[in-house]
Amino acid sequence: MKQSHVVILSVVFILVIGLYFIQKRPHHVEPNELFEEVIPEFDIDSIDSIKVWTPKDKSGHPFHIVKKDHSYWIEVYEDGTSFLAPCQESRVKRLLESLRGLRGEERAKGEDHFDTFLIGDKNALHLELKSGDRVICHILVGKRGEAWGTSFVRKVDDDSVLIVRKNMLSLVEIWQERAAQNPSPTSWIDLGVIKDDSSEVEGVSYSTSDEVWSLTSSGNETSEKGKWLLVQDGAQISIDEDKAKEFLRSIFPLYAKSVRDPSKIKDFGLSSGENFGRFTIHYRTKGLKIIHIGKIDKEKKVGWIRDNRGVIFEVSSDLIHKIQTGPVLEKKEEASHSQEQN
Repeated sequence: MKQSHVVILSVVFILVIGLYFIQKRPHHVEPNELFEEVIPEFDIDSIDSIKVWTPKDKSGHPFHIVKKDHSYWIEVYEDGTSFLAPCQESRVKRLLESLRGLRGEERAKGEDHFDTFLIGDKNALHLELKSGDRVICHILVGKRGEAWGTSFVRKVDDDSVLIVRKNMLSLVEIWQERAAQNPSPTSWIDLGVIKDDSSEVEGVSYSTSDEVWSLTSSGNETSEKGKWLLVQDGAQISIDEDKAKEFLRSIFPLYAKSVRDPSKIKDFGLSSGENFGRFTIHYRTKGLKIIHIGKIDKEKKVGWIRDNRGVIFEVSSDLIHKIQTGPVLEKKEEASHSQEQN
């Protein structure tokens, strides 16, 4: 064989070997190419309905969050009726952020596998997101995956079972392997009646048809510097700033124990025409806020208040008593001190 032929064959051999290794080299795949879309990308602010339920729960009370007037509200059930209560915005946004753009990997296909993964229409947890009348997604969540941070899911009207790298049940506070009942709305309720601390408050007052008291800071012309002015029972009394702030700190921030059905407003002494109290908070930069003060149940040691949205909160009777009477101890101490000087 001529030397030139040997050279040509050697070159061809090298090219063949090179092509073989090029074909065998792993192809670079973007991570998202490995997974199927379960929930599309969406604008979080566009979602105005989040509904979660399982047909295994016969109560007919789904976990339901709605958005209205730029705020989130959650459906609460009481004695066979339902009403909307304020919902914690930060938790809702964390939930939506966790769901947005969710992707999964197919593990099985066909209805024969539904029971294995607890992902049939009648035994799975349904999750639906809507924007107006448009359904953004409707997925079914089955049992938890082999690893804690995984779950089996499928899209409605689709028989592909997918695994996702997220504990879907824990997102709505279901800590079991499967969903046996609807998630509870209780821990999602925003019980913050007044979330601001006392540092921004420059005055408070309480009034009914029978009694009035007010407490204002030294910004008031009638107050001495470093003093707060208490007006009660027709008397004007100077209170040390520290004592006034101690009283305010005992009230703010104001968090409730629970919410109650606003349709039963008469039961709580808050309907129009009743002599409920008005607790007014004056802020340095945010204007004022008025809270209506209703009845007290002495036996249960609770009472009820209503904010400007019409939400009725259940609070401790001690808190209501403190608001109704005002800084009584401070008043007595200052009055006693004034008598000694005279």
